[in-house]
Amino acid sequence: MSAAISPVLYLFSIAIGVAINVFFCLALIKTLSLVKEENRKITPILIWLILIPGFNVLWNFFVVIRMSQSIKNELDSREFEVEGNPTLYVGLSYAILSSIILFVPAPKDLNYSLGMGVLALAIIVAFVQYWMKIVWYGKVLRQDSDESEVQKQQ
Repeated sequence: MSAAISPVLYLFSIAIGVAINVFFCLALIKTLSLVKEENRKITPILIWLILIPGFNVLWNFFVVIRMSQSIKNELDSREFEVEGNPTLYVGLSYAILSSIILFVPAPKDLNYSLGMGVLALAIIVAFVQYWMKIVWYGKVLRQDSDESEVQKQQ
């Protein structure tokens, strides 16, 4: 006996997934908007391509690398001491983990279900860590901009 998911629950889960991805894109764009245009390696409008199912698996790599380069360029231009590439490693871990799911065959035994559960949990953890890191750098850039404005007014 197989348990089928109801169409309503299926549509609800898709809607939740889309909403999460929209808020994720908005966080990326908000942080990117704090980066001067000359320091950006990706334009904000291209972030929305993450919402395209299937394509997003490859596009995540592009976004992760370009966001890291953009943040690094901006921090360098503001004379911050930056070691390495901000957000790159946590972003790549998310992109790699989320791409692995495409290459996993689909047997339906208990070990497979447990393995997919562990992989799904790892993807969620990496996704949240990347999102939090992007938001953190956005706060750093915003605070620095605010401090610069205060200094200019004095």
